[in-house]
Amino acid sequence: MTLKEAIIRFLEYCELDKNLSQTTIRMYSYYLNFFATWAGNSATEAAEDILKLNDEHVRKFRLFLAQQYVNPHKGALKRQSQNYFLIALRSLLRYLVREGVEVLSPDKIMLGKTRDREIRYLSPEDLQKLFAIISGTSLVVLRDRAMFEVLFSTGLRVAELSRLNRDRINTENGEFSVIGKGGHIRVVFLSKRAIEYLTKYMATRKDTYPAVFISYRGKKNANGERRLSPRQIERLIEGYRIKAGITAHVTPHVLRHCLHPSTRIFTTTSITIARNLFYQTTNHIYSLNAHDGTLEHDVVAQKHNHLSSLYSIWADGYEIKCSGNHRLFTCEKGQIKEIPAKDIRIGDYILGIQKIPHGGTRYFPDDLWRLLGYTLGDGIVNRERRGLFLYDKKRDYLVYYQQLIERLFHKLPAIKKNQNSNSYQLLYYDNELIELFMQLTNFHEKAPTKRVPPLLFKATKAEITAFLAGFYDAEGLTTAPRFFSTSFELLKDIQMLLLYFGIDAHLEERIRSVRLPRNNAVFKGVMNELVILDKQSVALFTKHVPSLKRDSFTNAVSRFSIKLPFSDIIDEIMVRAKKKTIAYTPFFEKHYGIKYVKRYAQQIVPETKTFFKLLQGFYDLKVITRAEYEHYRSFAMMKQTKWLKVKKKTKLGSAQYSVYDFFVTKNHNLITDGIVSHNSFATDLLTHGADLRSVQELLGHKNIGTTQIYTHVTNPRLREIHEKYHSGNQ
Repeated sequence: MTLKEAIIRFLEYCELDKNLSQTTIRMYSYYLNFFATWAGNSATEAAEDILKLNDEHVRKFRLFLAQQYVNPHKGALKRQSQNYFLIALRSLLRYLVREGVEVLSPDKIMLGKTRDREIRYLSPEDLQKLFAIISGTSLVVLRDRAMFEVLFSTGLRVAELSRLNRDRINTENGEFSVIGKGGHIRVVFLSKRAIEYLTKYMATRKDTYPAVFISYRGKKNANGERRLSPRQIERLIEGYRIKAGITAHVTPHVLRHCLHPSTRIFTTTSITIARNLFYQTTNHIYSLNAHDGTLEHDVVAQKHNHLSSLYSIWADGYEIKCSGNHRLFTCEKGQIKEIPAKDIRIGDYILGIQKIPHGGTRYFPDDLWRLLGYTLGDGIVNRERRGLFLYDKKRDYLVYYQQLIERLFHKLPAIKKNQNSNSYQLLYYDNELIELFMQLTNFHEKAPTKRVPPLLFKATKAEITAFLAGFYDAEGLTTAPRFFSTSFELLKDIQMLLLYFGIDAHLEERIRSVRLPRNNAVFKGVMNELVILDKQSVALFTKHVPSLKRDSFTNAVSRFSIKLPFSDIIDEIMVRAKKKTIAYTPFFEKHYGIKYVKRYAQQIVPETKTFFKLLQGFYDLKVITRAEYEHYRSFAMMKQTKWLKVKKKTKLGSAQYSVYDFFVTKNHNLITDGIVSHNSFATDLLTHGADLRSVQELLGHKNIGTTQIYTHVTNPRLREIHEKYHSGNQ
């Protein structure tokens, strides 16, 4: 089969089987026939036999597009334009593979890396400027104001706006259907303000043209009417934008996450903060596959920042700061459900992460990281004296670090007894070490503002545990895994690092009095604690972090147990059992030692082992099916996640904070401060809190990747969303 023959068959398939629009088919034809012409001119054997197409042909074609081809109208091709040719070729190959033709694998055609698409955000202030500039009573002004209101209200594409006819719009009920891309029909809704201006405009018109928006200049078009073309509409919008002094490009879309600048986000190689992720080139992050509870590599495709008020939400020792419309995940009857931060209540459970995969890059010997950890916890780096000074009440600990320094630098530092306190001091002078430590982290910072060295987030797990061991030697409790520090952010850094090992640690604030070993002074004030509570995490900490204190940990009973917020599931099953008149209470007491089943549906959130017993019992009693049993069990066994109970929620005043927004391409969520969070907005609807699927339908997007779909809603629900959230209805 020749390349031209394959292209013809593919285009017929697109028209007859896929029912693609003529515009899409025309573009496929252009790109593929361009490739066929190049293949023929290059004497490539693939032109005569599609089976002979190989990687080398594709590589040469890409070089031709990048280095030689010049569009006679637009000049050299941009990277995105080059990719269009490759996308078309990949689609052709996928069709042939589906037909059983053994051609080059389409997966081998990689697209060229492009710059991140800039998110264009039109603020409410800009919208006010835009509408203020379109004022007056002339027919043209009324048309333009009605056009902007309809565009803003419905999120129509410009081409769809141009095609609107009078008989398609019903201003009485404020809704109409639109035929969008690929012939797909959707219903859109008019705001009260759009209806008002559209009614004024139509009442003023005296013509009989069917088009809603017509031109009042120039000649009639080929169809004998004055319908505004998409290009004319774009020029009108651009003209008003310039008059209003708006620098941003006017668009009906905006996609955003709304996170505090210091929010820690897990990338595939490190932990970074939202502000840094916004500015750096790294875009590969971890996200959660909500279907099976696994973590996957994902990509940040778009970034933006703006101002917003914030909430602080504390859940089982984890804190996240985000806007009220930023969405977290809760659960309802065995399903993960999104919930805006502003709607979260004390006692709700939100989805957190149990463990993050990590490899890391080797930077320094483990001993050096351990020394740095101890120094950050209870040491001084003095550049003027070119000295490192460590302190502790136990001389044995300082002897350990004395020997560690000797292993590293072949010098034995001195240990002295402090004259004014019952403690000891280790002194080591080394200008190069001092400069290195100062580069890794700022020792000039006061204790409450200290942070983990940023390079550690990229280091290997062995280096991380060495640092944690050193810091714990200086600032950890002897009897149980518990870190202390006046620096909240430093302990939060450590809390995130512990997730690399599946260790669940809870941040707490306490008023404490501490006698400092350096000068015997008493510190009284807020002391932050990072506490490891559950037995599994204590065991993991003891295993991975080789602190000098770990052998003295007591085997005290944990005061924390892993809960599953599935009481609504138990309640629903119990209702079903009662309808079937099944006496489950004596059964559970006899076989599982559970005397009061009812309390797990109304009063007590069940622990994991209790939930599994209840599931098994109700399955044995034939109250639930095998499929339900497996679903609930798998939902409870998502190993990389955990449920965190919201203990505190505070709105951080009315101040506006600079927040950062990220659009994630596949799973559409990020791991933020140990909590899974997701938020995706579009147009004014989403700015005011509408759900994502509603916007996807309102804007006529074809697939999940366009607006990130999670749930489906009906057209009545769309109307409800539109009326509730659109500012044109306010």
